Amino acid sequence: MPPNFLNNFRPDLKAFGISAHLIEPGVNKTPMLSQLYERLAAFEIPDDLAKEYPKEFLEKHISYVRDVVEEFAAPNCDAVVDAYEHALFGMYPRARYSLLLVAKVLTHLPEYALDYVFNHRAGGRKPHPRLIY
Repeated sequence: MPPNFLNNFRPDLKAFGISAHLIEPGVNKTPMLSQLYERLAAFEIPDDLAKEYPKEFLEKHISYVRDVVEEFAAPNCDAVVDAYEHALFGMYPRARYSLLLVAKVLTHLPEYALDYVFNHRAGGRKPHPRLIY
């Protein structure tokens, strides 16, 4: 559920004695992550896109995604369990639990800075689509 959507309904729910909390777990190193890597390795792009983007670009992008996930993924799910426990049983639970440090930083950046971060990632320049004559 998007945070702004939840923020709009929180006061309405509170009138009925319901408290709403948002938990953003981030990425954790679980068996699901290795399944994601297998799916990315087996991914085939459609023929019309293969003409537009070289295979090296796709391989470089998959490698980039894997490196970023490995760097920022939490080694276990303890923080997620702790956040759920605090949201359910804590005396003063927070409205939002953002467990990934990068997510905390990125949520406070202006849009132009986010665009720069996402458009100037590792791997060099983006490929240019071929011209249509």
